Amino acid sequence: MPGNFKIFLKWQKKSKYLDMLFGINLASVITESSRYRNNELELSEDEKTAAEDLADVESRVSKLQDDIESLQGEQEQVEAKLNDRKSELRRTQDLLGHKDELEDLEAQETEIKRQINKLQDERQEYLSQLRTVEQKINRYQEMDMGEHLHEPSQELQKYMSVPDRCPICTNEVDDDQRRRLLNDGDCPLCRKSVPSERIEVGTERDVEEKIVEREQREEALEEAQEQRQRIQGEIELLESRIDDYETELENVRAQIQQSDEKELLDRKNELQSTVEELNEKATNLQIELNAKRETIEDMQEDRLPELEEVYESRKKKVEKKDSLKTFERVVQNQINREREEIRTNLATTMENLLDIFEEGTLSDAFTVDFDSDGGYDFTIRVRDGDDIPSDRPNENSNEGKLTALLFHTAVLNQLTKHGDTLPLRLFIIDSPYSESPDTRNTPDITNFLQQLPDFLPEFQLILGIADTNMADKDAFSDQYNIVNF
Repeated sequence: MPGNFKIFLKWQKKSKYLDMLFGINLASVITESSRYRNNELELSEDEKTAAEDLADVESRVSKLQDDIESLQGEQEQVEAKLNDRKSELRRTQDLLGHKDELEDLEAQETEIKRQINKLQDERQEYLSQLRTVEQKINRYQEMDMGEHLHEPSQELQKYMSVPDRCPICTNEVDDDQRRRLLNDGDCPLCRKSVPSERIEVGTERDVEEKIVEREQREEALEEAQEQRQRIQGEIELLESRIDDYETELENVRAQIQQSDEKELLDRKNELQSTVEELNEKATNLQIELNAKRETIEDMQEDRLPELEEVYESRKKKVEKKDSLKTFERVVQNQINREREEIRTNLATTMENLLDIFEEGTLSDAFTVDFDSDGGYDFTIRVRDGDDIPSDRPNENSNEGKLTALLFHTAVLNQLTKHGDTLPLRLFIIDSPYSESPDTRNTPDITNFLQQLPDFLPEFQLILGIADTNMADKDAFSDQYNIVNF
C-alpha cells in the first residue's frame, strides 16, 4: 500500500468526500452560503463605522439645534430690551422738544405705570406656571429616587439578610459594603461573588420595560427641567424690564418735580449708547444663528442622508448574514442527521466484520463507536486492551492496515446498498502487509483478504503483494487469479 493508503481516514476533506459518495449534496449549499456571506456581504470600511458616524452626526445636529434654541431665547431677550430702550429714547427726545409741557410728562408717567402693571401680571402668570412645573419635577425625582432605593432594598430583603455587624470580626457593616452587592454582585462581608442562584435575574422583557419606563420618565423630567429653565428666563426678563420701567418712572417723576433739562440730556446719551450696544449684540446673535442653521442644513442635505443610506446598507447586510448563519446551521443539522444514519450503518457493518479477526489486535474488539462531532472518525473498542482510534498515526503497521481495511470495506459495502452514489466497482489494495515482521496480525490480514470477495461481490478486487515471507500467495489461489510480475 502507498503512504496515503488511508485516503478516507487521512484526507483533509474526508467528511465532504464521503458525503458526496453517499449522496449527501447539501455541503455545497453551506459552502456557497458561506462564500456569499463572507464575500458579497462583507462590510465596507464606511459600513463598519456607519453606526458610530451616524450617531456622531445626529448628536452634532441635536447640539446645534439646542444651541439655536438657546440663541433664539437670548435674541428675544435682547430685542425686548432693545425695543424698551428705543421707546424710552423716543420719549426722552420728545420731552427734550417739549420740556415745558408738564402734561406730556404726566402722560408718560401714566403710560409707564400701565406697562409696569402689564409686565407684573405676566410675571405672576409665569410664577404660577413655574410652581406647577416644579411640582412635576419633584414628583419625577421622587419616583426616580424611590425606584433606585426601593427595588434594591426589596430584593436584598427577599434573597438575603445583611447583618449590621460582621459575625466574625464584629465590625459594623457600612453602606459601601451593602452597595457592593448591588453594584458588583459581591458579598458585602467576604467580598466573594454571590452564587447566581442567590441573585434574581429578570427577563429581558422585564428589563426592557423598566428601561423604557425609566427613559420615558427621564425624558419627561428633562422636558420639565427645560420648561422650568425657559420660564425662569422669562421671569428674569420680565423682572429686568419691570426694574427698567420703574427706573424710568422714577426719572420721569423726578423730571416732573425738577423739570431739569440736563438730566434729560444725560439720559438721552445713555440710552443712545445702550441702544447701539443692544443693536450690535442682536446683529452678532443673528449672524451666529444663521451660521448654525446653515451648518445644520448642510448636514441634513448631504452628510446625514449619506450616512443613513450607508447605515441602512449595513443593517441589511447584517440581517442577511445573520439569516444565512441560521440557514447554514439548519442545513448542517440536516447533514448531521443524514450522516448519523450512514455512521450507524457503517458501525453495524464494521462490527459484523470484526468476527473475522481471531488472533491479532482486533481479536478482542467487540464494537465500533463513531465520534459525536458529526464526522466519520471512529474508535474500535477492545476488551481488556487499548482502544484503537482511527486518527492514531499507525498507517505503517499491520494494526493500522487492519483498521483501514475494516473501514474501507464497510464503506464500499454500504455504497453497494446506496442507490444515490457514484458507480464504483474497483477496489485496489497494494502491499497489505507491513514491511516489519508482525506475525500476530499477519494471519488476520490474510483471513480478511480471503473473505473480502464475499463481502464485496460486486467489486473487482486487485491485491498487489510483494514476494515476501510475510505473505503466502498460495493462500489466495482459491479467491483470486494469481499473476506473477
